[in-house]
Amino acid sequence: MPLRIQRIANLEKELELAKRENELKDQIIKIKDMEILAQARAIQDLKDISDRAIKLAETAKPSSNWQLMGLLGVAALVWGRS
Repeated sequence: MPLRIQRIANLEKELELAKRENELKDQIIKIKDMEILAQARAIQDLKDISDRAIKLAETAKPSSNWQLMGLLGVAALVWGRS
């Protein structure tokens, strides 16, 4: 009888560990989903900044290259963080 009780206890522990493992996997998936969303937002922000830089380059006077360089710098910063 004690061997049977020990086997049941072991199976219950394995079941609990498997349940905890699944919970951790679910949390990892949620975190990865949030990371993907953050990267998508960063890429969209980079696209918006790049579009603004291109428009500025097309419409600005030659003396406004500092603004263009600043926008490109911000774009590089945003891209570097993602």
